[in-house]
Order: sequence, then structure tokens, then C-alpha cells
Amino acid sequence: VASHPGYTRHARNTSYAINAAIAVHSGYCCCIYVRTHQPIQKGLYQMSEKMIYEWGVTMKAEGLSTRTVKERVRLLNQFERQTGTLVETATPQVIVQWLAGFEDQGTKACYFTHLYAFYEHLKRIKFRLDAPTDQIKRPKEPIKRPEAITPNQLKQILDWPLRTDTRSKILFAAYAGLRVAEIARLHENQFNFADGLITIHGKGNKTVTLPLHPVLLERAKIHLGNGYFFHHPDHPGQPQNSRAVSRCISTNMRRAGVNATAHQLRHYFATQLLQTGTSMFVIQTLMRHESANTTARYIHVSQTDQVDALKALTATPLQTDQLLKEVIK
Repeated sequence: VASHPGYTRHARNTSYAINAAIAVHSGYCCCIYVRTHQPIQKGLYQMSEKMIYEWGVTMKAEGLSTRTVKERVRLLNQFERQTGTLVETATPQVIVQWLAGFEDQGTKACYFTHLYAFYEHLKRIKFRLDAPTDQIKRPKEPIKRPEAITPNQLKQILDWPLRTDTRSKILFAAYAGLRVAEIARLHENQFNFADGLITIHGKGNKTVTLPLHPVLLERAKIHLGNGYFFHHPDHPGQPQNSRAVSRCISTNMRRAGVNATAHQLRHYFATQLLQTGTSMFVIQTLMRHESANTTARYIHVSQTDQVDALKALTATPLQTDQLLKEVIK
């Protein structure tokens, strides 16, 4: 029994510990948690820390981004701190109660996904026979469709007196659809000026080479000779962090009178490609999405586009005559 994940453990909470009593019935092990006022046992605390750490190492080996690994590890620590339960021995009931405490539906869906990944890991390494998330219905994730800024709004922003670096950041977001993290790490070695290409080291540690807009090829030449395009103010030779880039872009957009975020420039990029007649498949490759469904969420279709589409749906004279007769009847 001691080798089963339900053996007696103590929670990480500073005021309480949770003793797990094992009940064996019909070949199944179940954990019964009883809240007690007991001090934390250092050895068990370190054991839990070690398990979370090892999952982080596994995720890095699988190629997940550093940001994703840090967020998932942080979430497990938050779960234990708020529930007073060791995450590796948590029951479905504890997880459901914890998720119910969050108002935002997107937060619930995101946190569930992270927990699901952790318990699948525990199953793979044979630490748990089952995953508590298998007994919980996945929270419905709301579809968020941020409005893409309009061409007039982009002109309004670019007409504003911007610093050279700020203008470059905005242009790379609007005309290449780069994420703020990708903009922050732009380096002169990524550019092939002879062939008009850029190599992007993107989300999920994926590297792809794509053609670049002529405006951006010329813009990039301004930053040559310094390695990274945008340097960290406190660490010479190092790139800026993504938060600084996001803050810089959104702040200057607001100063120009446009209340929008840096990521909406990526939506602008996708929307403008569609309006020029670019196929969804090509847009998907330029946006570097694995799924066309993800690309579709980035595209803003205006009411004007819908009206124009309906006008293009012309009926033959015979069909028109028949429709009119039905209306008269």
C-alpha cells in the first residue's frame, strides 16, 4: 500500500496537513482525506517538490516552451497552497471545488488543461492508476475574438511621433504577424536579405522560414550591426523581454488614440490577408498555426464584408422571378 499514490501524506499548507487513509475494496484503492492540525513533514514536502520538478524536466524534454513549463509548475504550487492537498493525490471532488472558485471560464478551462497534462504524466510513469481529471467534464472554453484594428487606426498609430524601435515593433507585428515574444528576440541573423526571408523561432520552440514583407526587409536594415534589434536596458547584449515589448506597443497605441493591444496587430495581419483574397491555407502558414480553426479565430469579418458577400450571391433571372412570385403569394 505504501507504494500507492494514496499512502499517508501531509499537505503543504502551513496550518494544516491532510492524512490520507487507504481503503481497499474490490481491488480498488481510494483515498479518504481527513483535515488535521499537524505540522508539515519536511521529507514529504520535499518529495512533492521533487515530483513537480521532475514533471518540469519532462516537459522541457518534450519540447514545451520555458513559459509553459513555468506556468504549469506555478499552477501546481498554487493548487496545493489553496486546497491544502497534495496535487498528486487530489480527488476529483477537490479539483472540482477548486475550479469552481474561479469566475472566469477561460481560467477554469486553462487550469483544467494543465492539471489534465500533469495527471496523464503520473499515469505514464505508473505513479497513479487513474487520473482524477478523467472523471471531470472539461470546462467549456469561451471563444474570444478580439477586434482587429482597422487600416485607418494603424495609419493613425504610425502617424504618431514614435521612436525608431517602437515603430519597428509595431510594423513587425502588423506586417509579419509576429508575437511580442518573437519581436523581443529579433536578431539580425534571422534575416536572409538576398532571398527576402526571415527565420522565426516561435511558440512551442518551432522554427520556420517565411517570406517577409518588403517594407520589413528595409526596416530591418536600420537595426543591423547590433545583434538583437531591441536590447534589454539592464543587461547589455541581451534581448528585451516580451512584457516590455507588449507594454511599449500598447502604451504608444493609446497615446495615438487607439485603445488596443499589441496582439491585435496580429489579428490585423490575418484579417488584411483575407481581405486581399489570400486563401485560408496560406494565411494559416503565415500565421504559423497548426490548425485552421485557430487561424479562423484571428480573422475579423466586418458587416460590410458580409453585405458584399451577399451581393455577390446573384440569382439567375428565372430564380429571381420565382422568388418574387413566392413573395407576392
